[in-house]
Amino acid sequence: YGRIGLPQMEMDEAELSDSLQPNASSAKTVTVRNVGEGTLRVWFTSEDTWLNFSTDMQVLFPTEELAFPVTIDAAGLACGTHTGSPNYTSNDAGTPSGSVPVLLHIYAPAIDIAEESINTSMESGQQHVHPLTISNNGPGELTFQVGCTMYEGSKAPDNLLAAAPAVSQVDPIGYRPGDADKSEALEAYYPAQTKSFGGPDVWGHSWIDSDEAGGPAFGWVDISATGTEVILGDDESTDAIAMGFGFPFYDSVYSEIYIGSNGMVGFDGPVPSRINGELPNTSWPAIIPIYWDDIDPRKGGHIYYDYDAANGRFIVSYNDVMFYYSSTGTGALNMQVLLYPDGIIKLQYGTMDAGDYAYGLESATIGIQNSNADDALQVVNNAAYIHSNLAIEITAQHWLSVVPAGGVIAPFGNTTVDVTFDGTEMEDGEYTGMVVVSCNDPVNPSMAIPVTLTIASWLCGDINGSGAGPDIEDLVFLVDYFFNAGPTPPNLQAVDLDGEPGISIGDVVHLVEFMFNSGGPLLCQ
Repeated sequence: YGRIGLPQMEMDEAELSDSLQPNASSAKTVTVRNVGEGTLRVWFTSEDTWLNFSTDMQVLFPTEELAFPVTIDAAGLACGTHTGSPNYTSNDAGTPSGSVPVLLHIYAPAIDIAEESINTSMESGQQHVHPLTISNNGPGELTFQVGCTMYEGSKAPDNLLAAAPAVSQVDPIGYRPGDADKSEALEAYYPAQTKSFGGPDVWGHSWIDSDEAGGPAFGWVDISATGTEVILGDDESTDAIAMGFGFPFYDSVYSEIYIGSNGMVGFDGPVPSRINGELPNTSWPAIIPIYWDDIDPRKGGHIYYDYDAANGRFIVSYNDVMFYYSSTGTGALNMQVLLYPDGIIKLQYGTMDAGDYAYGLESATIGIQNSNADDALQVVNNAAYIHSNLAIEITAQHWLSVVPAGGVIAPFGNTTVDVTFDGTEMEDGEYTGMVVVSCNDPVNPSMAIPVTLTIASWLCGDINGSGAGPDIEDLVFLVDYFFNAGPTPPNLQAVDLDGEPGISIGDVVHLVEFMFNSGGPLLCQ
């Protein structure tokens, strides 16, 4: 070292370390100096993608010092401890290579929801908002999303559900040869879809498009720069991809999605099929055909997905993909699906150019269907309908909803979301569902809270029949009835509060405990 003309490298940092919140970053420096008499050249590299720095050659003349910046980026990393290092190579014969160890700890949040279930009773036509507190008992920021699903799904009356067909029963207007790669058999085709709305299916989903007054606005979301590209061959599908939240779809909540090359996404498994057909389709359960046809991404275009946390949605986008037709493909199809934690589905169609494809844009299936393949909402199948710059929104008539759909909770903090029960147009009976909270807690990434809604012409604890109980007026009415020969309650079922057969003083005690001492729930039979 120290011989004339030779470089000599020194570094001040033996290691770098930091503790960060999830998805945060910090700037560090590695001090490099040349204490020799020759020109020092040094390069830094790393296999750790969460360490960001320049890989360009650094040149230091004798006596020069460099504050080399290194960014530690926790985005996308799991909570806990991570180790890595910038590795260096130099022309210093004494230290030709080495590394600077980096120790990173990402603080973990700890979600807590005290309520194990939510049970509400009300009359048809009423609404009730139940505040649900979500707490973070850990030192890391908690990022959460809330979805809900209904096992007794639609608000529509039973007679409407019984009368509603799963799909349109329109007869085909003819048969034509299927695409040579799609099928050797003839395929049916149908009259043009002239409506801009439709439904419901049995579950209660309906659709409306941007051509209809009051329909969704078209607004293409470009994720080509922010999303992750999917590379698929002909008739292929991805493995399961995490969406970042629980998405309620019919009677299930899904946190993963499969993307197929033929314009379809699914939830129960890969979706490679090129042969589209009428919905429901027993071959492919739990699917959303965005534009299901024989598409070959090998021949042109790109497929992306992105969890857009800022706007609370997951997006799958097909950009300029081509029909399989001929050896070179044809057309340029742009379509995407946007999924939201409250179950809303938005389909968008940008430039839809069929190219030389013989059947134009009239050979695809669009809609949704459930996991059992016995309920579906079909927008179109093998018929004229789709055009450029079109949006379709699919929603269910939820009796259960949650707002906001997500947020961030500071360490050792809490927030409240509103669980809304909507009894509009609902008949008497018991309805069940679930509120699902997905989050970045590594121990409890999701929590499910069962929900029960009872619609009745009388309410448990509504002693005076006001429809607003139980409140202090109900307690006064009950005491007057028991002890002062007061008027008889209009519905004695609403008085049997303690779960024991018959009406007794125990019901009075139970109501007092419930109202003033955080006692057990009211247990009308």
